[in-house]
Amino acid sequence: MYAQDLFEYIASNTSLTIGVDWFYNYVPNESKVGLTLSLEGGDRNESGLNVLGLKLRGFFPSSAEAEQKIYEVYDFLVHSNGFTLPTGRIFNITSMQAPGFVGLDQNENTIYTAALTMYADRR
Repeated sequence: MYAQDLFEYIASNTSLTIGVDWFYNYVPNESKVGLTLSLEGGDRNESGLNVLGLKLRGFFPSSAEAEQKIYEVYDFLVHSNGFTLPTGRIFNITSMQAPGFVGLDQNENTIYTAALTMYADRR
């Protein structure tokens, strides 16, 4: 599946650490802070590529930290010129929504979100 491979690829190319400040789908209750990645979709477009929606959500005590962490991943993805994962080739990732402030969660952490579209081909 693209999700796990992409998740690990991002961790290996950024300062994020899986299970510390980088999580798949949700931040565990015991952590309360971190950045999450989730994927949606998987439809094929007219050129035969899989089109998936990527969502990033950051939960951190300070706005500066939340913004820095989400932009680190966002910039890495939108400036990539494609890469190959074990599950397939990622041809392009485009921005749908730049990182932005959403509000505060129940723990008073600052929330930032971003949305991207990924075009990929399965192996």
